[in-house]
Amino acid sequence: MTQIAIHLVVADPDVAATWYADALGARETNRVTLPDARTLTGATVFEQIHDAFWGDRTGQFLDPYGHRWALDEHVRDVPRDEIEARAAELFSGSATA
Repeated sequence: MTQIAIHLVVADPDVAATWYADALGARETNRVTLPDARTLTGATVFEQIHDAFWGDRTGQFLDPYGHRWALDEHVRDVPRDEIEARAAELFSGSATA
């Protein structure tokens, strides 16, 4: 598996670091703290993390430069017919959730 380093900016880094460690198995490796003890912030949630119908846990955020990041983790294999049925339901406007 390829390893990547993700730099994420959040409003409350202590709470976020705990959440990401618990939810994703993440490990904080660096944090920039300002002289007044604030940690640098700036990301905006674009799409809340959720389990998608195609079998991935996914979510998106915007970084301070306007780049949209998508985070995905495969959580289950979904049969193609189930994916197609759910997509048809969502794009027909009749989806309930």
